[in-house]
Order: sequence, then structure tokens, then C-alpha cells
Amino acid sequence: MHHEINLTPVQYRAAEALKAAARDGGILVLRGSSGSGKSAVLQWLHSACGGALLPARKLMGAAGDAIQYPELTFLRLIEESMERHDLVLVDDLHLVAGAVQRHRYPSSHILDASLTAILAEAGVRKKTFVFAVEDEAPFPIRRRASVWEIG
Repeated sequence: MHHEINLTPVQYRAAEALKAAARDGGILVLRGSSGSGKSAVLQWLHSACGGALLPARKLMGAAGDAIQYPELTFLRLIEESMERHDLVLVDDLHLVAGAVQRHRYPSSHILDASLTAILAEAGVRKKTFVFAVEDEAPFPIRRRASVWEIG
């Protein structure tokens, strides 16, 4: 079922810029404060371009499924999405990264190493990722990404 997603002018400009950038592939970040409309922009982009949309609640569910190693379940979800789609939209990554870092110290290193490998594979296979975050994206994403800011 298709429904219209209403965006503010700032959100619409970011959505159009992300849509144009997604055609070229790569790693893109949409950064904005809580309530700025990051999720609405990703939903609009998903409606316009297709691909996989991984909302925060699904990501948090994936991280919560494997209590001992939540990052592995999350990363498997990302990899499976990349296998099926050329465009992967990841909403509220900061929630997952924060949960993993709070879980135990080595998790952040496992997450960083795995993201590095996934993003390298995405580059070779010409996949596009769009990550929505509130503050800074994890280092493996931040060092490769083009960033758009809203709110």
C-alpha cells in the first residue's frame, strides 16, 4: 500500500539530494536531531527508490535477539539486506551502536571491524547505504560517507 509522505522543505531537499547521490552508489549519512524527520526522509526515499528499509525497532530487535553477541545479529541483518538489495536504508543507527557499546567493551571493536568489511564489500558490489544518525556515525561509516544534515 502506497501512501504519500509529507516532508518539510528542508527534509525534501535532503531527500532529493540523497536520491540523486544514491544513484552513484556509496555510503551516505543523514544526520539530524531527534524529531527532525530522519525517518520520514528515509521512508520517502524508500518509497521513491525501493531497497531495504531497516527501521530502528527492527534493528533493536535484532540486537536484542542475541543477548551475548547483539552486534552479530544486527550485522547479519545488514548483510542479508545487502544481498537482496542495491540500496539499504538504516534508520537510527545511533540506537544500535549505543546499545552495542553499552553491552560490553569489545563489542564496539567487533561492530567497527564488521562494518568496515561490510562497507568494503558494498563498494566492490556497487551497493548504496544510507544511515540516519543523531550525532556522529561510527568511524567506519564516517570516514567513507557523504553527509546531509537536517534539523
